[in-house]
Formats: sequence, C-alpha cells, structure tokens
Amino acid sequence: IPEVQREQLRSMFRRRNDLVKDFRRIKSYIKMQLLYFGIEVPQEFDNDHWSHKYRNWIDTLEFEYPTLRFTLD
Repeated sequence: IPEVQREQLRSMFRRRNDLVKDFRRIKSYIKMQLLYFGIEVPQEFDNDHWSHKYRNWIDTLEFEYPTLRFTLD
C-alpha cells in the first residue's frame, strides 16, 4: 500500500495531465473554429506554441456577428 504522501503526489500528477489534455483540446477547438469560419492564422503563429502575440491576435479579431466571439471566449 503506497504512503499517503506518494498517493498525493500521484493525484497531483494525474490532475496536471488532465489539465494539459484539456488545454490541448481547447486549443484544437479554437483553431478548428477559426478554420471553419475561413480565418487564416498568420504564418508566424502557425505552430504549437501559443505566444502572447498570438493570443492578443485572437482577442483583437473582429467578427461580423458577436456569437463567434462568445464561442471563442
């Protein structure tokens, strides 16, 4: 039987893995939505790393209807 401290560490690592999976899924969903509505990601941002400039670019996008903004937010 593992010690309590070891179990707590395992629990923390599991939670971290869950969060990483959630972030990856959300990022994929955002990129999919942009692609679906014909918004091309600039070449400088087309990679796995989401820099502050990339997130700011997404925040400054303007759409014809506010519903897509609500979806992305």
